[in-house]
Amino acid sequence: MSADASARRRLSRADWIAAARALLAEQGVERLAVEPLARRVGATKGSFYWHFADRGALLEAVLADWSDRATAAVITEVERAPDDERLAALLAHALGEADDEDEALERAVLAAADDPRVTPAVARVHAARVEYLCRLFADRGLPPARAQARARICYAAYLGGRQLDALPGGPPGARVAYREELLRMVTAP
Repeated sequence: MSADASARRRLSRADWIAAARALLAEQGVERLAVEPLARRVGATKGSFYWHFADRGALLEAVLADWSDRATAAVITEVERAPDDERLAALLAHALGEADDEDEALERAVLAAADDPRVTPAVARVHAARVEYLCRLFADRGLPPARAQARARICYAAYLGGRQLDALPGGPPGARVAYREELLRMVTAP
């Protein structure tokens, strides 16, 4: 048995998801397909089908992974900060320097938000993020309606910032200045 054949059998579900995440980040949802992915990881389609029923199941797994990594895991990390520093910690994470693949994946998934296979996952992530922001603002003493409004404004600024980040030639340090100004704005009395 060759080392190549042995390596093919050892691919885990997580390996396939990681490879699919990278492919989706580079080429978008529409280009995520079994054959190119199998070639990319040096495995057979049979190995893929051992872990996933079809491309749709893979896409669901990648979207669940994105949701966990980009939302649930971030919330867990932010919750470790003292109560009065959580909003700043969240904005530092969301608007700080991020891994290029994570940035590309976020853009690719959001760009495909109108795809009926992607829409539910994006809607759940948007709702979870706004709900968490709302809770952070409520924890700062804002009444529910104002907490909801600030949460939506803050999240809209995040989404708009992502679009601006995709444009070439932004000023140096723009992300830091943007994050600091946004924090000042949304925490103003």
